[in-house]
Amino acid sequence: MMITALRRTTRRAGAALVLVVLLAATSSPATAAAKTCGGVGSAAKEATVHVRGCLSGPGGGQAPGSSGEPAGAGSGATGPRPVVKYVIACPGNSVDTPAEAVMCAQAVAACDPPRLLHWRYAAPAGQALRLDGTRCLTGAEAAAGDGAAFPGFTVEDLRRLPLPPGGVVLEPGNGYALTGVPLNAVAEAAALVLPADVAGFAVQVRATPVSYAWDFGDGTVLGPTADPGQRWAPGRGGGAAGGVQHTYLAGGAVGVVLTTTYAGEFSVDGGAFQPVVGTAEVASPAVPLDVLEGRGALVAGATRR
Repeated sequence: MMITALRRTTRRAGAALVLVVLLAATSSPATAAAKTCGGVGSAAKEATVHVRGCLSGPGGGQAPGSSGEPAGAGSGATGPRPVVKYVIACPGNSVDTPAEAVMCAQAVAACDPPRLLHWRYAAPAGQALRLDGTRCLTGAEAAAGDGAAFPGFTVEDLRRLPLPPGGVVLEPGNGYALTGVPLNAVAEAAALVLPADVAGFAVQVRATPVSYAWDFGDGTVLGPTADPGQRWAPGRGGGAAGGVQHTYLAGGAVGVVLTTTYAGEFSVDGGAFQPVVGTAEVASPAVPLDVLEGRGALVAGATRR
């Protein structure tokens, strides 16, 4: 069934990343594991995106929850709260260090006074604590154990992630369309899971494409529609059930843009997934298309096949 033109809209995708400051690592194995904000030091976490609220780094000095948004903003925390313990980030200290922890220049220089650099150990209740980040904390904040509430995961956070644009398939697929003949359009997008760091909390974000909008470059926008379209197959012509087609009425060079809308879910520190309130839209680069005008004419020697 052909999707009818509803309205022309302007789409915008946000996929900005927040730069992080690397901490100077010492010979301590724990320090090496916590060499970036959020503790993303292992190869398994290299793809983690620091969304907002980076709490460590030289001169950082931010207190837990000081990412610019109030604690609890957005969709809120999910699952059981993890058990958290903070340890001053110096060689010789560990999660089992007694109260009189070793002090070092690294912990002092990395944060603005009166805060010191701490390693953050966390795990769900009943599991062994693991190093998962660094924070600049006062002694009172560190003693609180879980001194920072999860600030929530908002739709703005979702839009900061590197969500991929949908793939664009235009059939017949030779870079041309013909006036008066339906062009078949197909969006290719799949759900994905991205690791993210929000104010030092390990977050898993699941993004699922839910709708598509087509700007065919001639003033016509089709959608948004949940139908990604179908590739051409023998016996499925224009007007068949399902699929997205567009018929150009005039020739010329156009650019076809697909905007993919993602819905998001997030999980904090291994908890259950919760929905993100709102969606993120990602526009694909314009795909050039030459629209040719065809005309009928009588020719000699024509045969019927």
